[in-house]
Amino acid sequence: MTRRSSPSWARKWAKELDYALRKELRTFTDDRIAVRFQYEWHDTDGQWRRSYGNALWEFDAGGLMRRREAGINDLAITAALRRIFGPVRTANRACPSRSPSVKVRTPVTCRHARVL
Repeated sequence: MTRRSSPSWARKWAKELDYALRKELRTFTDDRIAVRFQYEWHDTDGQWRRSYGNALWEFDAGGLMRRREAGINDLAITAALRRIFGPVRTANRACPSRSPSVKVRTPVTCRHARVL
């Protein structure tokens, strides 16, 4: 099965340069995951931003996302205030407490996760 990104994702990635993302697992069920996220990026003028918030993902029986809800805040920052650099370390890519029945297409950072 071939999947294509939507035009809105292409516009987002063209605008949000040097995107660095971190997610923390908050809770999950068989078909839902709630996360807290932060990401930093800059625009073509060099203005850095930190975007952060909470998201709920719901998956179908095949493991594909069928619904996503998110509350996102954007904060203009200077390069000196950046907190997120580079990819997540390998040790933080998987969460041993995550249920094997939950199919996740994106790595979830679990370093400070609380499973409720």
